[in-house]
Amino acid sequence: GILLNIFLNKLVYILLIVCFENGSFSFQYVSSVDMSSGDILAVWSGVSFLPLDRQTFLRIHCCLSLLQSSFPNISHTAFFYNHHVVWCGLSLEDLRSLSRYLNDQLLPGRLETSFQSSSSAPTSYLSRFVGIGVTPSIHIYACSEDGDLQSYNLLVYTLAGATVCLTLPEREALTPSLYEKIDRLLEAKVSQLASDIGEQINKKSSSGTSSDSGSSSFRYVYHNHMNLATKTTVHGTNQSLPAEVMKTIGDMHIDMKK
Repeated sequence: GILLNIFLNKLVYILLIVCFENGSFSFQYVSSVDMSSGDILAVWSGVSFLPLDRQTFLRIHCCLSLLQSSFPNISHTAFFYNHHVVWCGLSLEDLRSLSRYLNDQLLPGRLETSFQSSSSAPTSYLSRFVGIGVTPSIHIYACSEDGDLQSYNLLVYTLAGATVCLTLPEREALTPSLYEKIDRLLEAKVSQLASDIGEQINKKSSSGTSSDSGSSSFRYVYHNHMNLATKTTVHGTNQSLPAEVMKTIGDMHIDMKK
């Protein structure tokens, strides 16, 4: 619709200005942004939460709590499965940025590799971390508990489709020994959790196939601005939404912002 075109045009213009005015901003990033796939969901920039049963969610929370208690210098933790958020200790805005960065830039293709590898495979513990350098990490800025923006090193651990993110203060030394200890704590737990989550998803999809067959003609877009949760059945279908429907959704978005 018209609103979407204006948004995308302004976004391209801002990115190009930043590229020309700031030499550290790479042209490669601009070329990696797929503007043709932008829609109202790109405007909302929400995240997809994965619903799990209470026992599995509690086990994930206990795993992350054990990680932070074993390594007190860890400031934040987050748990993702595929492209879905399960738990995150970051602020909502930081969660939004982290989710987009993981799903659009860092992890595409990497998750398929992590699915193929098992905990019993003879692989280096460092290969399960994604980032830059011999001890893979990513330098980021995130909100501290006091709400101040601080510098952190982000460690991204992937195994069997699950991704654990943790932040350490920039001053913390990132040694191979630290990575080995983190891997030793997480490997078996994350592998089992990923297996259990996969089984739950398969059961839900198999049980929902017959019940959803009669309602396949209905599609929806849901966004909760309080926690950024976004769900939709629009993506992945062969039929695109009519222009009138997209315009209505855009108008609703403008009304909600007033």
